[in-house]
Amino acid sequence: MDDIRISAIIPTFNRASVIRQALDSVLAQTLLPAEVILVDDGSTDNTRAVLAAYRDRITIARIENCGAAGARNYGVERAQNEWIAFLDSDDYWASDYFERMAAAIIQTSAEAQFYFADTVRPISQGGRRLWDSIGFILQDDLELVHDATDWVMRRPQPMMLQSSLIHRSVYLEAGGLWDRLPLRHDTHLFLRMGLQGSACAVAGIGAHMTAGTNSATRLTSIYSPSSGLGFQHQVLMFSDVLRKVKGLDHGHRTEFRRRLAEAHRQIARHSWKSHRPLMAIQHAARSAAIDPMESWKRLLHLFRKASIKGSLN
Repeated sequence: MDDIRISAIIPTFNRASVIRQALDSVLAQTLLPAEVILVDDGSTDNTRAVLAAYRDRITIARIENCGAAGARNYGVERAQNEWIAFLDSDDYWASDYFERMAAAIIQTSAEAQFYFADTVRPISQGGRRLWDSIGFILQDDLELVHDATDWVMRRPQPMMLQSSLIHRSVYLEAGGLWDRLPLRHDTHLFLRMGLQGSACAVAGIGAHMTAGTNSATRLTSIYSPSSGLGFQHQVLMFSDVLRKVKGLDHGHRTEFRRRLAEAHRQIARHSWKSHRPLMAIQHAARSAAIDPMESWKRLLHLFRKASIKGSLN
């Protein structure tokens, strides 16, 4: 098991009040990582003072604020080991997480490009296990698939970045985390790695998520998946997958085109409600070009509903 060398990477930005919990969970692992890289993404609070107590046990890299994706990518560039693991600075790992993941790597002869465990959601989101909430069930303690397409195409995906161990070369080959996607960069990464790629699900908890202390500034609050911006990120993500992932079968490619058309329709809906008719028409046209029959049917219903509502007002 000592041959499984892991680089733990923790990006942080103004989380001085909660970073200790994250770091302590790393340093309390029953199988310690080979290195811990904390990327301070331009914090302006007292993060530096808090980190002083850990200076001899972790590597601290300070960069100008570039966002979570950029900070994580920077950490991977500096990492010296074969396997990388990410932890958000307001979350914490189960104490035996690395030991269980390393055992899975050994048991499967490292055949998977990435390994993932379950995640406990924040209390504010119900505090449930992710897999329970989405109906993802393992038949054994681990399950290895050589084509994880069906897994990564689930909505939501059963894997989360803070509960995953990723082969560094696979991460780099996939292009890392795309910084044009403030919210969906992890979903995009798992699509790039898992479509026709191998993965292994490992029973048990990887990470416990918390709401942190500044939940109003969390990306999930700013870029809600159901907001106009959230759908713009989906357009970027699905367009990129369709352009770059070769060899998708007809059914999967059709599904991605359907999701892309739906994202354009939702942007059209948000734009119409926000009194931006030109943008609404542009995205409606793009949706219709991708999925003509479904798009026109839904858009006619949308505009008819909006017109009725307008006449009533």
